[in-house]
Amino acid sequence: MRTQYTALPNGFIAISGAFDVSLQGATMQLNNDKDPVLSFEVLQHWQQQYFKNKIALDHAHISPLFSQMEGLPAMLLIVGGDEVWLDDSIRLADKVRETGGAAELIIHDEMWHVFVMDTQLPESILAMKQIKTFLDNG
Repeated sequence: MRTQYTALPNGFIAISGAFDVSLQGATMQLNNDKDPVLSFEVLQHWQQQYFKNKIALDHAHISPLFSQMEGLPAMLLIVGGDEVWLDDSIRLADKVRETGGAAELIIHDEMWHVFVMDTQLPESILAMKQIKTFLDNG
């Protein structure tokens, strides 16, 4: 939770970020059969086990997409085009930009959740270069 007494970092990088625990993004369904790592059904199960209806799933404390975006540091969002969480990164980038913030969104086509962890993929190597460029320019 952001407070007036907490200093923000100079920048923010997310790889395959999950920003909406309520699972409202359209790609939860659209990419459900494309993402070999995650599925909507698995995430629903996790959601029920972890939160057990003790907190609203769209509460800003667990779903940052529903928090205030003003004044956030520049961010780099790297996400796979075939992952179920894709819409979370798109929606976050849009929301940050609407408030005047800087959000660079890079979508790697036909890639899945946390594809960057497979360090031999050309797309992963490219993503690491993109992260380095962001850090060097920050």
